[in-house]
Amino acid sequence: EFPAARERYEESLRVSEQLVKLTGESPEALRDWSVSLNKVGDMHRVLGEWQAARERYEEGLRASERLVKLTGGSPEALRDWSVSVDRVGDVNRALGEWQAARERYEESLRVRERLVQLTSQSPEALRDLSVSLDKVGDVQCALGEWQAAGDRYEESLRLNERLVKLTGESPSALRGWSLLLGKVGDVHRSLGEWQHAREHYEAGQRVSERLLKLTGESPEALRDWSVFLSKIGDVHRALGEFDAARQRYEASLRVCETLVTLTGESPGALRDWSVSLGKVGDVHLALGELDAALERYAAGLRVSERLVKLTGESPEALRDWAVSLNNVGDVHHALGEWQAAREHYEASLRVSERLVELTGELPEALRDVAITLERLGGISERQDDVVAAIAFYERDLSVAQAALRQSPLAKNIQDVVATAQARLAALQHS
Repeated sequence: EFPAARERYEESLRVSEQLVKLTGESPEALRDWSVSLNKVGDMHRVLGEWQAARERYEEGLRASERLVKLTGGSPEALRDWSVSVDRVGDVNRALGEWQAARERYEESLRVRERLVQLTSQSPEALRDLSVSLDKVGDVQCALGEWQAAGDRYEESLRLNERLVKLTGESPSALRGWSLLLGKVGDVHRSLGEWQHAREHYEAGQRVSERLLKLTGESPEALRDWSVFLSKIGDVHRALGEFDAARQRYEASLRVCETLVTLTGESPGALRDWSVSLGKVGDVHLALGELDAALERYAAGLRVSERLVKLTGESPEALRDWAVSLNNVGDVHHALGEWQAAREHYEASLRVSERLVELTGELPEALRDVAITLERLGGISERQDDVVAAIAFYERDLSVAQAALRQSPLAKNIQDVVATAQARLAALQHS
């Protein structure tokens, strides 16, 4: 249906352009033109045509800026402008242009803070402000600025709780509330604060269950629920509670399989399915159930490869592919199949390095490279190639330290640095 929708939007855009010319840029015609440009941009975005989406969004932004000047900064024009700024930021973010995304989102945030004052704290203005805080927090997370991100998310969470009280338990208010609980939990998790993470994830799950009842198990609500099941499983796993983790992960996997059927293998559903297969495999591996782990990991790898083809090497799909390759390599490693393990780790390293090229040297991308180098060092040790092992661990340490300089509070990166240092020291003293 996308080609037909695109044709309709482009036809609407042509009509709105003619109206702008005929009316001499009246406010109403300018607004229609800006909205049409954004809709065509949205279609390019859905199809992964990011440069084309950027062009339309930037053109829509220029139209909305003219509208702000014409109307003297009316609330409606200011809101349209903030939406256009956000859309350009979304493209920057999808392309890994994090500083540019931060600038756009912070610009939108300033406009929305002004709108809250202009509209006497209307629910719509409060919701928009919450979304902007959320987006700025997302960029700070990507850059490893966990405390700053946590502050943004906490502020957004407080706004969402107010909105639920103001508007009642509407689906949109409940969903916003549950997602923010999840994001605050993610910050605690990244800082190694597992009990705080669990509390927020369990609160988010309770809200998502209320949303499921309200929406009659819509695909979106089902997905949110599966994500919370998975996140709570992550906490159980980190705390060594493997049976509880398995139960959560398998429940999440069943929901993901349902969503693949419901959505016709959409990229989002495929990604969730791949991740869930990997997490069930993680528990099997931790419990020494190697054949079951390999079966789950291999299935996840096949799904992640399909996803890379579908999305044209999106950063998210590339990272999932690299993780899946490492997972299969880990089972071969555990089985003593050194060459098969090495081949999968080397393939994962190539994908992770490609991701760094695409997104820049972000902390999490660098951490992924370091983790794979650590695995290759381990294989070299097993094969009694001490020189190669030391070389891999030295690269591992260098990359992990580069990530830590950008994100000094990230415990997951601190752990990678500590492991590399310990392994290097053990080899150098042996």
